[in-house]
Amino acid sequence: MLIDDLKVTIATLQSLNLSTLPDGQIRELLKLFGKVAVIEYKLHPGKIILRARPEDALWPYTNRKSLCFKPQEYNKTYQRASTPNMTMFYGSIIPEEIDNGDLDNERIVVTMEASPWLRAKESCGVRRITYSKWEVTSDIKLVAVLQNKDFFEASSHTRKIVKDFNRFVEEHPEHRETTLMVSDYLAYEFGKEETPEHFHYMVSALYSEYLTRFGFDGVLYPSVRVDGQGFNIAITPEAADSKIKLLAAGECTMYKRLFGNSIVDNDTEATITDENKPFAYTPVAPEHHTGEEICLAHLGVKTIEELCTNKGNL
Repeated sequence: MLIDDLKVTIATLQSLNLSTLPDGQIRELLKLFGKVAVIEYKLHPGKIILRARPEDALWPYTNRKSLCFKPQEYNKTYQRASTPNMTMFYGSIIPEEIDNGDLDNERIVVTMEASPWLRAKESCGVRRITYSKWEVTSDIKLVAVLQNKDFFEASSHTRKIVKDFNRFVEEHPEHRETTLMVSDYLAYEFGKEETPEHFHYMVSALYSEYLTRFGFDGVLYPSVRVDGQGFNIAITPEAADSKIKLLAAGECTMYKRLFGNSIVDNDTEATITDENKPFAYTPVAPEHHTGEEICLAHLGVKTIEELCTNKGNL
């Protein structure tokens, strides 16, 4: 595609009234990008993925299905990498090679991603959340969308991959301008902060859906919730059903002060030996459980009621 035509295509995408849900138009415009380079990123067997699900009416979650991707019949909205037509399995990973100072705890990432309550400044009180640990059993082929300039300094892993990608692009000047323009635009779409309505995710979601037609299992992108320091994946239900297995799960309690800090305590755990059967949770070992009294003390209060007041030590 000529650079001027690509500019028009991206400008058209940017000008769309997404509230009208112009999914067909977006799909056609994405096709006009033509041939551009992408970053292929593989998760190899043995790689661990962490996922989280906050408590809802179906708690507790005692089988694989309840901890896996949202069933398609309940998938009605656009999310960052999924459409109403295609649900996805979301999770977080930590790269194998990271530098000192890089975020090395995927539980922080996945908690912030999964819990809007925890992210909300004015939220407070107590909530429960279940974490699940998954292992890759076959190569998972992703497209990494890591070129967001705001996140470039957030992780050494991002810097290395993007620098390698830029070197590759420089070696193929015939696609350089179009590749960088498309990469910058898509990185912006995947890097959106909180959006007022679900349809503001339409471009990144439909692009993720589009990639699966070319043999990719999904996408990898920086976590906006932790300012690009962590990494999220979104993979198709087919990949989730055939290329990962559930290893373990654990129930936890989240305590959060009004306009203040939060703490997560381990409560129960389950080791899964047969994914096809329901499993039961047992209390974690005492050394891994903090307890309500100590958790509240860490937050400067004595009672749960004080979490939602300005009492206590701020």
